[in-house]
Amino acid sequence: MDVTGVVAFGAEQKASFAVGRECHAFLSPHIGDLKNLETLDHYRHALDTFLRLFRIEAKMLVCDLHPDYWSTREAELRRSSANLPVLQVQHHWAHMAACMADNDLWGPVFGIVWDGTGLGTDGQIWGGEFLIGDYSSFSRCGSIRPILLAGGDAAVREIGRVALSLARDAELSTECIALDATRMRSLCAMLDSRTNCVPASSIGRLFDGVYALLTGRMRVNYEGQGATLLEALERDEIPGRPYPVEFYVQDGIRLFDHRSLVRAIVEDCKNGQPAAAIARGFMDALCRAALEQCLALNPNKLPVVLSGGVFLNHYLLTNLTRLLEEAGYSVFTHHRVSTCDEGLCLGQMVIAAQQRRLNSHVSGSSLENCTH
Repeated sequence: MDVTGVVAFGAEQKASFAVGRECHAFLSPHIGDLKNLETLDHYRHALDTFLRLFRIEAKMLVCDLHPDYWSTREAELRRSSANLPVLQVQHHWAHMAACMADNDLWGPVFGIVWDGTGLGTDGQIWGGEFLIGDYSSFSRCGSIRPILLAGGDAAVREIGRVALSLARDAELSTECIALDATRMRSLCAMLDSRTNCVPASSIGRLFDGVYALLTGRMRVNYEGQGATLLEALERDEIPGRPYPVEFYVQDGIRLFDHRSLVRAIVEDCKNGQPAAAIARGFMDALCRAALEQCLALNPNKLPVVLSGGVFLNHYLLTNLTRLLEEAGYSVFTHHRVSTCDEGLCLGQMVIAAQQRRLNSHVSGSSLENCTH
């Protein structure tokens, strides 16, 4: 694929970029969170250095769909100064495309893309997605039941907010949430009125909430720490019991319903079951849920690609791959670029190159401000 002149700006929190020349994609190392001014300055300097070093003249810019990402803002700034077309690509589609490119796949494929957050085409926060598509287009056929996040991004580190939301959604007593009475009343009022609350179909946030329910820890120090600590609880010698896995369809999207799973986990916590058994049972349930989604939504056995930061979880990745392969699916994972957001720029690049190729056959077409 000819990626000459394509500049992909990546995401924001785990930022990286990619520049293209002929069939070669040159990816930057992981740079960091662009909300930090020094990191943003380094990102800009490194991008200019790559363009100069590899003698690339930017001809097309591609960035995330989220308008408030600093990487998106940087693409807009460079578009204005150089009068270049900009393509905005949905976050999870870019993840799927990155895994496809990592494995030299052209599609169509069935993508299981699990991460923390990414803006969806419907304006909602996605993060537990089942997609079908290729570099030209995609459709969303499955997801998880959205979790209401009181305070939005504040729930990323104050994971007790996620635990409270899960418990209330599952119609459980809030006694299992280790929050003081004043804090509890305030957050419950927010959830009841949906004031400053953001629904997110995020596996990352589901991990956070379950970890908080399991351990009583209400805060973490960085995004994804709850998921990392939950994985660390698992022990090979301690099996988990099979937790319920249920689904329902809404607006044509098949959703994994985590309410019965949360009820079973809280019940086991009350009964004193080992944390290792509960953690393993939870991850096994996610693996079975993904398999059930694949069986229902991908009956034609399209190749399955796994991407997104949740798949840094070795237990989840290994066991889901095994289940899918036993069911007759070909499974592809990341090997050359990261499954996290720092690998996402590669997906943006190949999607942009394909869109450019398709539009070159249409007289007078333009990609400026094009959103997919």
